[in-house]
Amino acid sequence: MLKIGEPAPDFSTIAYSPVEDSIVKADLKDYRGKWLIMSFHPGDFTFTCATDLREFQNILPVLKENNCEMVGVSIDSVYVHKMWIKTSPAMKDVKYLLLDDSNQAMHRDYGALAESGQIADAERITVIVNPDGIVEYVEKANPRIGKRPTNILSMFLGLKFLYAHQSDTKFIIILPAEWKSPEEDALTVKIPHDVGMI
Repeated sequence: MLKIGEPAPDFSTIAYSPVEDSIVKADLKDYRGKWLIMSFHPGDFTFTCATDLREFQNILPVLKENNCEMVGVSIDSVYVHKMWIKTSPAMKDVKYLLLDDSNQAMHRDYGALAESGQIADAERITVIVNPDGIVEYVEKANPRIGKRPTNILSMFLGLKFLYAHQSDTKFIIILPAEWKSPEEDALTVKIPHDVGMI
């Protein structure tokens, strides 16, 4: 089971690159030193999944400005990914890598596979990995409800702020509920003075 604060499971696979219109290698180690958002979707050529990927494309420039890469993952092959990009109007603007997990290894390692009997169903999850390869965020949703990439962008920016402002044994830096700006809304909790006071 994927856990916050633990190393992200390693992966080495192939991916379809819409920018290069080619099949490329994709390894977790390639992203060391950068943030990585992984969007697992139940399947190509489906209705909601296309909207997820398109909306992530809309926030991609902001992610890249903040040292963050984006990948899509499903149990479809790179060839299915390519045809999806080439034939679906909803996918024509997607420019990030779509990873091939046709052997379902990543889905098992990342907790995105729900198995019942002999049928394996892919789930809709989002994972954020920090530059050290550590899992910082996991979100799982009903497969019939689309993601909100703008919310995920906010979570990423908050995590990036906390990563840059590490806590120590004397104080903890936190973001309270409904924070809007990490820089303006962050709280510094002194230990043990402020415990239970905020």
